[in-house]
Amino acid sequence: MKKLFILIFNILIFFPLVTAQKTMPGGVAGLKIWYLSAEKPDGEVYWESRVGGESVFSKGTALGRHMNFNLAFLLEASNNELSFPFEASQFQQASFFSVFHPADSFLERSVWSYPYAAGKHLVLTTHRMADLGNAKFINFLDTPKGMPTINAYYQYLPSTQKAASPSNFLIGGKPAIPDLPIAAFEGTMPEFLVYDRVLTADEQLKISSYLAIKYGLSLQKSDYLAADGQVLWNAKANAVFSNRITGLGRDDTSGLYQKQSTNQSTSKPLLTIGVEAIAATNQDNSGQIPNQSFLLWGDNNGSLSPEEAKEASNSRLARKWLMQASGSGQQLSTQLQFDSDQLEDFLKTDEVLWLWVDRSGKGTYALGEVDVFKGEGSHQKGVFHFNDIHWDTDGSGTDVFSFSVGPDMIAKTWVTSPTCHPATAGEIHVGIAGGEPPYSGRIQSVSNNYYMEWSATSDKLHTFSSLVAGEYQLTVIDAKQHTYTANILLQSKDAPFSQLAKRYALKENTPLVLDAALGMPPGIAYLWTTPDGQPIHQPKIVIEREGWYQLNLDLAGCAAQQLIKIDEAEGHPFKAIHLYPNPIRVGEEFQIRISLHQSNPVQVNIIDASGRTIKQQQFKGAAYYRFSSVLPSTGQYHVQFQSGHSSTALSLIVQ
Repeated sequence: MKKLFILIFNILIFFPLVTAQKTMPGGVAGLKIWYLSAEKPDGEVYWESRVGGESVFSKGTALGRHMNFNLAFLLEASNNELSFPFEASQFQQASFFSVFHPADSFLERSVWSYPYAAGKHLVLTTHRMADLGNAKFINFLDTPKGMPTINAYYQYLPSTQKAASPSNFLIGGKPAIPDLPIAAFEGTMPEFLVYDRVLTADEQLKISSYLAIKYGLSLQKSDYLAADGQVLWNAKANAVFSNRITGLGRDDTSGLYQKQSTNQSTSKPLLTIGVEAIAATNQDNSGQIPNQSFLLWGDNNGSLSPEEAKEASNSRLARKWLMQASGSGQQLSTQLQFDSDQLEDFLKTDEVLWLWVDRSGKGTYALGEVDVFKGEGSHQKGVFHFNDIHWDTDGSGTDVFSFSVGPDMIAKTWVTSPTCHPATAGEIHVGIAGGEPPYSGRIQSVSNNYYMEWSATSDKLHTFSSLVAGEYQLTVIDAKQHTYTANILLQSKDAPFSQLAKRYALKENTPLVLDAALGMPPGIAYLWTTPDGQPIHQPKIVIEREGWYQLNLDLAGCAAQQLIKIDEAEGHPFKAIHLYPNPIRVGEEFQIRISLHQSNPVQVNIIDASGRTIKQQQFKGAAYYRFSSVLPSTGQYHVQFQSGHSSTALSLIVQ
């Protein structure tokens, strides 16, 4: 009898452990419908049921595409619907999660629909959620049309509501009743989830985090949570880097094993990060990630052009990324892939891409806190790889990183500023990245007799001490006679700096007046130098032309220098538009680059000779956009660009 008791006791203990380990997105119970894209050996793609029940096949042979390297069911004009039995009475309370990417942005398309009660339908479209029985609509005003989307809908019907008799849940197809002015869905739908209750806020967030990481989509102003409640991305702390949040990681409770990711907000990937080596698909990546380990990154929405160099550092892109590591994310060896064709300035033949990682996570790139890596690639290929990159090596939890463009060898430079009162000397610190040792170099003052030569057999940091404020020229030569030069401005820490910004834009037909004396103490001598070299010995200047303006300030011999960039007048929002190549062949890819004077939404319409809009793309949230496309037939096309009340157009010829 004692043995029997022990056997039963062991079974009772073991059974809850087994059921607790059941895989469910976010580890959230109540999952009744879970369809995931899968592929048969013959290449046919279908929706596989992960919670029992039959899988769902289309009427024709369906194909697949990929969303963030994961398989996604493709619905096309000839094969644009799926359906499965659905008993609405079991879902008086329910939570629906859909992931989809419509093929275009100018048609409102049906995503899913079903009758939830007698004569009443719920319809999700690419533009809105519609409760046709109660004439209620939720319009997706802030959701960019034509972009990949996670949609969550929560339903709470009163118990007095009479449910519809068992019917079919329709995916993609246009509902027959009622007749709606919408089109059937065309595009990809990788995954679909239905829960039998309205989920709590944390449960909703866990499932949305699972879907966002898996499919390269960003949650807006929201934390990311693992199934165990671990915060993978802190929205409040990382608010500056809330754009294009992307991630990789493993969560066995959720069934998440994302080995490589790129954000899906653009038609062509800009930055891709994967464990070990990036592969064609997530499944093909052979890298390993420990359970409950993650890397998530987002950017500050800066432009893809160099920012003004701070002190003596290289000029990195204005766009910065924050990397947040969780679990054993610090142990992962990763590869970065960056599309240099999307930079606003084209790379020269002898230029490469450099990765700068600020280990402190502050983005100051201070001395002793920076690692620099040279990319492998070329401007001809347009893609650079960075291999064996590890994150959060100092255990601070985050890194900030960015990229710069430069020659095959660069000098990493920092300054320790001197002071005027009391008089202390400054320092310039020089390290070398790239090139081939041994190295030789020199540093000399532009304004006095200081001159120093040195040689090195490694990239070890070299410090030049006892320096006075002023401008210095650095020259470095490697064993192959590659030469790197840079001008370094060493300024006193307590020198007078005006409160003027680093950049201004002219307004049409209106001079710009800048007064460097505003908010400054008395006794300062001011000297402006215009782009053509004209000196102006007063603090106030009237500016009518673009270019670089230099401001010198001197307070009892303690001097400072500021460079201020003046941009041309913004007569319209478009700074530059490039369409290339042109003409093209049928099926050949063309590229469009759009630069704006400041962040503005843009809509692009491609119109054929008959005046019909055949393609439409919408962008928002940046001052620079880039996308590519193809056209299926010959002819002359009108490519129209609209931003606010301004529009312009280019012609594209397909031969």
